[in-house]
Amino acid sequence: TGTQSTVGTRWKRIGDIRTGDQIIDRTGNVSTVIGVHPQGRKRIYKMTFSDGRETHSGAEHLWTVFDKERGANDGLEVDYTTAMLIDKLKDKHYHKRPIRMPLATPEEQPSKTHVIPPYIQGVMLTGTRLNGKLYYTKLPEDVIAEIQTQLPAFFTFTQVKPHTWVIAHAEGKPFDEKPRTLPLDYLEDSIDNKLSLIQGVMDCRGKVDNNHIYCPIPDPVYSYALQYLFRSLGGTAAVDKKYLKVTLPHELNYFK
Repeated sequence: TGTQSTVGTRWKRIGDIRTGDQIIDRTGNVSTVIGVHPQGRKRIYKMTFSDGRETHSGAEHLWTVFDKERGANDGLEVDYTTAMLIDKLKDKHYHKRPIRMPLATPEEQPSKTHVIPPYIQGVMLTGTRLNGKLYYTKLPEDVIAEIQTQLPAFFTFTQVKPHTWVIAHAEGKPFDEKPRTLPLDYLEDSIDNKLSLIQGVMDCRGKVDNNHIYCPIPDPVYSYALQYLFRSLGGTAAVDKKYLKVTLPHELNYFK
């Protein structure tokens, strides 16, 4: 009953949900709760997925999954209980044809207006904090131009060495020595604004190889927020040392 669910524009414990509440379903749409059926005291299982996210459920909970043993390519879409999934995990050949969980469709929310634009907020997450300023090295020319275009007037962006740039408060106020977590307004925002923030992070310190996209974790305090952003967009985000190994749905047209 402690698992959180989205109700309207806020989060609510599943145990506190009541008939008539409107929740966001896995397709990103609003659904109305038509019944609540108390189960009493029962054994609860922790479910851990391949990118590290976790949830809890009872043995009778139904999961819609894709089972490769029952269909070609991605597998047949079927419903299994938690108990049935546990039995499948015990199969010594499970790793050859693992069950795949469908990812949530991104929820479109109203676009919010921010004092610091989402792209700049993403850029600022990656800066090296030194003497109250944010330092950047080896920025591509197009990224420098984008920062100069979007940076609010109460910040300055200055080149201090051939390959080093600095963001500072125009009035000399120092940045905090230790980073704070990402404000909630950036996490509960439109798809475009979320992608813009991620773009700022990736432009400064992201990595891409032939098979994977790696989003940096500039500081552990940002790890959960960045994971939440990718997952809320219908993607995955697994911690891999100082990076998140991430995916996003192709239809989002991400990373310009």
